[in-house]
Amino acid sequence: MRDRSLASVLRAGMILAVTTAYLMLCANTAWAEGFDRIVVSLGDSYSSGEGNPPFYGQDGELTGDKRDDGDWLAHRSANSWPGQLVLDGTTLRDVRVVLGAFRRRVMSPGGWYFYASSGAVATNVYSSEQEKKTSDLEGRRTNSTTLAIQLEAAKKDLGDRAEDVDYVTMTIGGNDMSFSEIVTKVALHNGFVDRDYLQNALNEVWYDYDESLPYETPYAKLFRSHYYRKHKDGVDKDGKQVELKRSQIATCYRRVRSAFGEDTQIIVAGYPTLMNEGKWDSYMESMGWANSLNPLERLTNRWRLVDWEASNVVGFADWEAHLINENVRKFNGCLESLVEAEATVNENIHYVSVLEGEHSFSGHEAYTDASFLTGVMLVQSEDLNLRSPISSYSFHPNEKGLEAYRDAVQE
Repeated sequence: MRDRSLASVLRAGMILAVTTAYLMLCANTAWAEGFDRIVVSLGDSYSSGEGNPPFYGQDGELTGDKRDDGDWLAHRSANSWPGQLVLDGTTLRDVRVVLGAFRRRVMSPGGWYFYASSGAVATNVYSSEQEKKTSDLEGRRTNSTTLAIQLEAAKKDLGDRAEDVDYVTMTIGGNDMSFSEIVTKVALHNGFVDRDYLQNALNEVWYDYDESLPYETPYAKLFRSHYYRKHKDGVDKDGKQVELKRSQIATCYRRVRSAFGEDTQIIVAGYPTLMNEGKWDSYMESMGWANSLNPLERLTNRWRLVDWEASNVVGFADWEAHLINENVRKFNGCLESLVEAEATVNENIHYVSVLEGEHSFSGHEAYTDASFLTGVMLVQSEDLNLRSPISSYSFHPNEKGLEAYRDAVQE
């Protein structure tokens, strides 16, 4: 009798637990199903959540191999700042999530449509597919896959509902300017970096942007024909029209605006400054090298500043950090001007700076004590190219940085 009563109590407890869990699931599903807003996230690694795993598809649940999964190849992370945005009391990553591989969370009238991809340039948003390559450590397996044009993927998924999109978020242009590539090359340089090396690299990207040469280095003075052979006055050596990076980014904004409804709010976020401008000189002073009269000694010792445990490599002189940050600020000004020009046609496009206000990255660059960014990182297990010594995670927002982006845009 006592055993039967105990069994009855256990059965009742199990029924109660299952019923409670079911009611909680229904309650959660109810608010998710009632979410009828549509948010589309486009752009590059700063929107995809690069450097913040896990990434959608990294467990290979749909394809059997993550290297065949477009969402993993794009390094789309649920931890990305667009996914953390809150709309009508609901966090976007908790509602229906639509990605390149058509994953779904809770079915609902609205949803978060996530197409941002690490490495994307402006044309990958509106006119060209993005090629993604992977390579294992031994180089025995390499793979090449193309990701769909972001706007075309969005139009296909949304259909007639493209007119009903409430918000579009994006970051774009950083890869067009090759800033991360330049920074990585400076870090990997053999120690004989001089101002001309970095300034010449910056001249290259600015010339492709608007045909300007901001730095009058000896190379720029003597070999202007090098630049002119690429293109001059928007025309290449074969007489063909060349669309400069400035024009491509402006076209991107225009095409995004025309792809959705007139009332769609388009939010373009800028980029953070990357470098702590006081790290290297402080380290030099602490090591007793600050007053060294030997420039070679100062430069070749840069690689002694390595944090192997954190997979962080610090190898930048202060003048390099200043020059890189100066150009990031300049580029942000260009982006803001392009957005303002587009806003004269439709006022529903907005630029959000992450260098001003309460959530600014200023003072939180890589290698600061309270950094919002990673520094140069050694290759990580989720990198596409495992043969590269440097990770694609380098110089991307960390957890705090993603929160700063989220809060800046949320306002």
